[in-house]
Amino acid sequence: MNKRILVIENDPGIQEILTIIFEQEGFQVMDVKHTENIFSQISSFNPHLILLDIIHPGDEEDRICKLLKSTLKTKHIPIVLMSTMQTLINQLEWSGANDAILKPFVVDVLLQTIKKQLTMFLVDNATI
Repeated sequence: MNKRILVIENDPGIQEILTIIFEQEGFQVMDVKHTENIFSQISSFNPHLILLDIIHPGDEEDRICKLLKSTLKTKHIPIVLMSTMQTLINQLEWSGANDAILKPFVVDVLLQTIKKQLTMFLVDNATI
């Protein structure tokens, strides 16, 4: 079974690069530019992980992260934040995200982080 990653990234160039990287690693990828229908997109794609670009604290994606982590049907899905903000790591606790990656990212670090979160997710949900 291929692992599914939902990528929410505002920059089309970065979104395309992420898709190429993940597909080369054997992941199925769904690219999302807008979050207004995020719950229906999650329901139809059923991701194992969400990679979420955060531009500024308090922006729409930040609110989406908190909402996803407080909703019964989605709170179990690991969310990895991605941003150029150096203070991103400080956001993890209050956003509810599982991990974070700073941009510009190193591909190996990106893949290690994603694979670590997927492994933890699959172990935690092995009985579900």
